[in-house]
Order: sequence, then C-alpha cells, then structure tokens
Amino acid sequence: MTPRPPTHPRTPRSARLTAYHALRRIEDDGAYANLVMPKLLDASGLDQRDKAFATELVYGTTRMRRALDFAVDRFVLTPPDAATRTVLRLGAYQLLFAGTAAHAAVDATVALAGPRTRGFVNAILRKVSTIPVTWPSDAVRLSYPDWLFDRVVAELGSPDGVAALETMNRPSDSRTIVSAPLFFGQPNICAGRTLPFDRANDRENRRIACLAS
Repeated sequence: MTPRPPTHPRTPRSARLTAYHALRRIEDDGAYANLVMPKLLDASGLDQRDKAFATELVYGTTRMRRALDFAVDRFVLTPPDAATRTVLRLGAYQLLFAGTAAHAAVDATVALAGPRTRGFVNAILRKVSTIPVTWPSDAVRLSYPDWLFDRVVAELGSPDGVAALETMNRPSDSRTIVSAPLFFGQPNICAGRTLPFDRANDRENRRIACLAS
C-alpha cells in the first residue's frame, strides 16, 4: 500500500498534495495524466491558482521524469521506495524546472514525505537545490527516451530536432488538446507536451490526444 503523506496543516488539501496523489495514480496504476487530474482537482477544494499549480506540477513532473531521476540519483546510495521517489521527483521539478523558490520547494515538499523519510528527502532536495547538474546527454536533459530523441533528431536534423524537442517541453498557454505521436504504447511521454510539428507519419505509429498543461 502506498504511504499517505499528511495533509497540509492549514488546508484540507494543498496543491502539492493533490499533485502527489495524481502522480501516485499515474505511477502505480498506469493512469493517464489528463484523465486523473480533472477528478482530483474537482474534489480538491483548491482555488484556481492552486489548481493551475497542481496541474503544472503533475504534467511537469511526468514530462521531466527522466531528467529528475538523474538529478536526484546523483545523491542516492540506496533506491528509495516508490512513494519517496515520487516526493523527490516532485521537489526536484520545482527546483530545476518550475522556478519555485528553493526554500519553499524544499520545505513544502519535505512535508509530504513520511516521518521516516523526511530527513532523507530533505537532504537530497537540498543537494539538488545547490549542486548544478551536469547532464550526460541532451536526451537526459530534455527527458526523452534515447530512441525518441534519436528519431526526431534524425528526421529534423540537429539543431532543429533538439530545438523542436525543447519546444515540446514548454507548457502551453492554455489547456489545449494537441495531437502528438505515441510510439510503442507509452502515453505519458506526451504528458503536458506541445507538438510543434506534424512530421511523424510512420505506419507503425499511432496518434493520441495529449493534454498540454
């Protein structure tokens, strides 16, 4: 059973806690981000600003999962349990990609961890907040599988392929359904990404609607 972090002391549910529960659904049950979020947001009691923040945390953490794991694992000796891994990803996303102030990202995210792992989460996130990341490749930095990164770069060339993948990582200005290629049944590769081109016409690919954050 997934450990349940405590609720925020002042509100029934915080944006980060809502995001945490969505990410656990995605990671434990293989749920689709764009199907999980509306139900959780409707039940959250959050105002519009916090709903937007929770949505960005879910799509962003899902979108940048590979990069986040690399940034965190520099400081991890023993792999954490799944729930703690989710908290670490959530905190690292705020620190590295969301522009959240370090003290707010660390303190509020550590509060989501269970009592036995809070010290561990605090130590890892403080290191992530202070020690720059040296990415081993653009595929890791942009958080794409190697095969997908290589395929796009091979089709569009470099640097156009890298630029296109960077553009796909930018949250859109509104919640817009966009069409994006899905390879080998991996829907959450597309979570929160915007496709700036329509060049994937291979017969073995099928297309899905991806909800851009």
